[in-house]
Amino acid sequence: MPYLRLRQDIAIPLTSDLPDDATLAQIKAALPPDLQDDAVALFQKIKRWKGYAVKINEGAGNEEVSITATYEICRHDIGKGCSPQREI
Repeated sequence: MPYLRLRQDIAIPLTSDLPDDATLAQIKAALPPDLQDDAVALFQKIKRWKGYAVKINEGAGNEEVSITATYEICRHDIGKGCSPQREI
């Protein structure tokens, strides 16, 4: 069966550093103003699409993890490490 497989890696500058356990509201507030209204809707859409996702070759020796969407706070530009990845 063919699949639409989506992969994104998008780094959006934040207006301030956030704690590792930042809430979606905190993340939204630290985004550029033009993106703030889209933040909650984007996470909701990703969750909805994940509901349709399947594991490729499920149960086979070559099973692929294809139901994941994560985010993290990357701090490499300020000499720190990233926060742990969190599932959307």
